Amino acid sequence: MRVSVFSRHVLGICAAAAMLAACGGSQPMTGAPSAGVQPATRARAKSFDGYYLAKFTHEVGSTLTFSSLCLRFKSSGTWSSVPANTFIGTYALHGNELFAPAIAPWSPTIYATLQGSINGTQGSGDYIVMQPNGDLYSGGTFTMTRAQKGCS
Repeated sequence: MRVSVFSRHVLGICAAAAMLAACGGSQPMTGAPSAGVQPATRARAKSFDGYYLAKFTHEVGSTLTFSSLCLRFKSSGTWSSVPANTFIGTYALHGNELFAPAIAPWSPTIYATLQGSINGTQGSGDYIVMQPNGDLYSGGTFTMTRAQKGCS
């Protein structure tokens, strides 16, 4: 059976989402053990803060109504489009790897995921947009460039 590159990315994103959902169990303790009892703390995730202009390219499936969006990532681990009526979500970084799921509060609501590599000034990767019933709506690649004081 031949699997397309896009299908492999969809499977990878779905697997990553399942792994994140399963992370609610026990969390590793940070710091060296001692004779006394230490409270467990979550390892602090790497975060970043700022505005990025995202361009969506190589679309598969339905065409998005926009080809670019201004995205605001906050050090709190949340992100949204600017204005915030398109996507609202959270993100996780591991090294330079970004995983950023979100919802779009349209009617009907849709779900989106950005997954790729990013450094302080630019990034790129794949995006997936799913319908509420789980069907694929759109997908493709994206690039992001840091923008000063919002996107213009």
